[in-house]
Formats: sequence, structure tokens, C-alpha cells
Amino acid sequence: MKKHFWILFIAVVGLLAACNGKTAGPVSITGADIDGFDGETVQIDGAAQTFTVTISGEGWDVASASNDLWISAWRGEDGKLSVRVTANNGDSSRSSALIIHNDDHSARLTVVQDYVKYMRFVSSENIIEPASGEVSIPISTNISTDGVSITSDTDWMSGFSINGSKLVFTVTANPDTQNPRNGVVTVRSGLYVTTTRVIQLAMTGSPYVVTLATLNFNRYPVYELTAPDGTKVGRLCREYLYKTDPITGEDLVNGVFTVAYPYYEGKVDYTRGRVWEDGSTVRWKES
Repeated sequence: MKKHFWILFIAVVGLLAACNGKTAGPVSITGADIDGFDGETVQIDGAAQTFTVTISGEGWDVASASNDLWISAWRGEDGKLSVRVTANNGDSSRSSALIIHNDDHSARLTVVQDYVKYMRFVSSENIIEPASGEVSIPISTNISTDGVSITSDTDWMSGFSINGSKLVFTVTANPDTQNPRNGVVTVRSGLYVTTTRVIQLAMTGSPYVVTLATLNFNRYPVYELTAPDGTKVGRLCREYLYKTDPITGEDLVNGVFTVAYPYYEGKVDYTRGRVWEDGSTVRWKES
């Protein structure tokens, strides 16, 4: 009886040992709650986001193959893989690999993130002078402008082109001596569309000519412009101008420029500045 007991005991122990040594089954990636998944790779846009991936298998965990700081992943309470990425504010796409594994098997998930693309006018409204000529308006973009489509809902603006960070076009003179006129310019490049309104002032009064070569901005950064009768008609300033970062929204120094501001109702109108270097308009914000 005792002999039979030891034989049975050894058999049970052997069976338990065999069970404990059983290998975990394979792990596989079976789906994702985001478009752009092909079974091994997830293609996402440049925005910060979180998505989940369905994993088939037992006892799995996740690890990064490259330790990139812009991506993190963890096993959620629902048994799915959660992946979080920060916004890609660079100028090219990036990728990172995640390894889903248990003791015996593994699967690889590659996340490819595009960069944040944008195309927008710096200002939603641009005020220009009533005279005819060439006008440039700041536009900010990090996508190709080859094949871009530029249209206007008026016939007094024409000849559109993009030169670096400027939209350049020509305008005819505003014949109305009482009322300004306006029109909308639309720029399209693939899925990206941006618009701005151009307001051309009424043709009032007579033009004044200033010769900048006679002015010493190193000595006097601000000049008052007066008509022959002593009436103040403008203010000429040498000043720092700022631009808004299209991604962070921060104001950045853009450089030193010469800006002319007209007088309106006896005061300097800081909403109608004109930059001498490139013809763009300046409108100071009230704070």
C-alpha cells in the first residue's frame, strides 16, 4: 500500500511539473481602432493622440524597441494595448517600434507618425492702400506650394503667386473716394485651404512722397510726417515686428522694419501700418 502511495505521489508531482512548464501561446496583433493599420504598421497624422490595438495571446506585455520619448504604450484593463503619441512638430515623419511579448513569443508593431502640416494666412484681414500696384500678404505654410490654386471673388485683384512666405498679387486703384472695397482670396493645396479678406481703402486726399534716404533712423527711430500746411499725415517708425508661430501660437521676433502709419481723425492709426521693405500690412493688437 505504501509503495503504491509513493508511485501515485510521484506521478502527481510529475504532472504538476509538466503543467507548470507549459509554454505560453503565440501573441499576434489583430486590429486597431484607427485607420491606417495594415496588421504590422499604424500610419497616423501629426497630431497628439491616443489609440488602442487589439492583441491576441496570453500573458503578454509591451516594451519599446527604441525608447523614443514621443510615444508610450501600456496594457489596459480591457486587455488591449493603448498607445499615446505627442504632436510631431518637426518637418518630417518619424517612426517607433513596439514589441508585444510573453515568455516565449513576440510580435512587432511599428507606429509611423506624419508631421503636423499647415497652411494659413497670418491675418484674417489685410488692409491695403487705395493706389494700384503690387501687394504682398504674409502666409505661413510647411507644405509644398507647387500646383497651388489661388482665386479671388473680385476682378480688381489678379496675378497671384506665392514667393517664400508671401502671397504676391497686383491690384487696381480703388476709384471710390468714399468707401473702401474688399474681396476674399482663397489658397488651396490638396486638402489644405486658407482664406483671407483684403480691404482696399477709399481713394481720399492726395498722396505724399517720402524719400527714406534722407532719414537717419539710427539717430531718430520715429519721424512725424506733415503736409505742407503743417497737418500731421503719418508716422514713420523703425521697429521690431513679430510673427506668430503657426504651431505654438507664440509671438516671435521677425526682424527690424520700417513701417509707415497714417493719421486718422487726428491720431496715428496703428491698424493700418505698411511695411516699406515688402509692402505687407501691420496691425497692432490692443492689450
